[in-house]
Amino acid sequence: MTRRVFAATAVATLGSMCVSCGGPAAGLSAVSGKVVCNGQPAAGAVLSFHRQAGEPPPPQAAANLIPSAVVQNDGGFVVETHPLGYGAAPGKYAILVQWFQQSDPAQSRGTGKPQVATIKGKRVVMTKHDKLEPRAPDRLKGRYSDAQKPLLQVEVKSGPNDLGTLELELKN
Repeated sequence: MTRRVFAATAVATLGSMCVSCGGPAAGLSAVSGKVVCNGQPAAGAVLSFHRQAGEPPPPQAAANLIPSAVVQNDGGFVVETHPLGYGAAPGKYAILVQWFQQSDPAQSRGTGKPQVATIKGKRVVMTKHDKLEPRAPDRLKGRYSDAQKPLLQVEVKSGPNDLGTLELELKN
């Protein structure tokens, strides 16, 4: 399970680092926005866009793919449908959010050996400070992870989509 979370986060992180690599892929619409929690950027939160039931199917190439994004330090995000490219197929989506506790970068930066993973046939090298703690708890305690009762819903339209600021709340 930890390897799957690590691999999914690595793919999303690497994809989000290449925002300047190009625009949306054919059949996808650009999607961006900001995520804050209690007024602060939710840096590191992982967003996944799940097509809502009853929506017409997306183009064949995107049929079984889940658009996703990783929130950057400033709170901004850009959605990618990996491996097709940036953007999401037009339609209505539930946004699920997980925000895992990360290790303290001050303690781990530059220590340890780089880890090499193979993701979708490509080698990815990550240093220890890029890694999430094993079994790291979700800061949001699963509140934004229920696909049956999503708290965030959006409609992606053809063309550029700025979703504005999505606000999350931490509950004790």
